[in-house]
Amino acid sequence: MRDFFCRNTQGKSGPERKNIPEGTDYCFQIQIDRYEPVFQKQDILAVSSAAAAHNEIGIFCFRGVCYIRTLYRKGSVCKLRALNVMEPDIVVEKEEELCCLGKILGKAYGEYEILHPEKE
Repeated sequence: MRDFFCRNTQGKSGPERKNIPEGTDYCFQIQIDRYEPVFQKQDILAVSSAAAAHNEIGIFCFRGVCYIRTLYRKGSVCKLRALNVMEPDIVVEKEEELCCLGKILGKAYGEYEILHPEKE
């Protein structure tokens, strides 16, 4: 793991490795509630830098906006499926560029302290 959240720094530590899914490259905290019921506000998500495949949750950049969505890709149809019923799915046309920034592996559990290197 290479992210500041997951390493020991000056006596402070991130979550224990046993509480982070294997293959995690970095973690981040959800700041809004639009991903419920799958993820709650303040959840810490474990992310792999690998691209998400069909029916996997990932972080996607589309039309200059980042989304946490489930990728649906079958034949020529590509959609970013919302994690809740309040948000519409996003259809990605063939000529449009979709970038996957990482695959969500799950949540990081246990006690942790979020480190802020700029404050140290």
